[in-house]
Amino acid sequence: MALRHDNNHLESSGVRLIRGGRLNDIAYVRDVCQITSSVRGVCPCCQNDWRTRGLPSLHESAPPG
Repeated sequence: MALRHDNNHLESSGVRLIRGGRLNDIAYVRDVCQITSSVRGVCPCCQNDWRTRGLPSLHESAPPG
């Protein structure tokens, strides 16, 4: 998913993947802090690196095929 700005630059607003026929959102998580983010970086709580996880999408199902 991406946003297009007036200057034709694209900004990523999220990544999805199809796994086992189901749509998943890619998220960055810190289980210890119980925080989830859609952008990379460090956790604002503990300043440690995020762990990547595929979470079931709340939007739509994966396309057939």
